[in-house]
Amino acid sequence: MAKTHHPKGPLVAGVYSSTQSVMVVIRSAHTGELIRQGRGAAREAAWALSGDAVAPQWNLGDVTSAHTVATPEVVERYRLLRDRTEGW
Repeated sequence: MAKTHHPKGPLVAGVYSSTQSVMVVIRSAHTGELIRQGRGAAREAAWALSGDAVAPQWNLGDVTSAHTVATPEVVERYRLLRDRTEGW
């Protein structure tokens, strides 16, 4: 696995999935700043198959978010675990 560095420091990913969709949110581990987000293929596939000019609106139900203070020490522990288990 190639190791890369982002100018905003370490990043964390939140992955939210269901039977119909997947969403990934990338944030700065230090500040919580949103870096990038995207949705999975199910919605786009339904749109392509429908032939409509506008993407379908899907009801995602109740969506909740958790906000807390950044914990760089936890990120470092995950890094150590990743490095110790590389190649397993």
